Amino acid sequence: MQYREFGKTGLKPSVLGFGMMRMKKNDDGSFDEQWTVDTLRYAIDQGLTYVDTAYVYGDSERVTGLCLQDGYREKVTLATKMPVSMLKCEEDFERILDEELQRLQTDHIDVYLLHA
Repeated sequence: MQYREFGKTGLKPSVLGFGMMRMKKNDDGSFDEQWTVDTLRYAIDQGLTYVDTAYVYGDSERVTGLCLQDGYREKVTLATKMPVSMLKCEEDFERILDEELQRLQTDHIDVYLLHA
């Protein structure tokens, strides 16, 4: 696996990232959680360290949080995105960020992008 320095952040994520937008789904449209956990953890075990999700990717942040339990959170650079179109007042930023942290089951996000 190849890694690159991410500006002056001190982060050095894998060049290959894992996007959580289009994971395998069950017939009812829900994420196939076990397949997703197994697949992402396999990728991390092979050296992948960059995981990308977003607030608006359906249940993606919650499922990403499941995948990153059992010590996997510490192995990755985690990116998610603030849905700018949903910001109607200043308080919305904190509310949505707190919701994302809860969904992801983590106390921090490494790369926080603006979606839109």
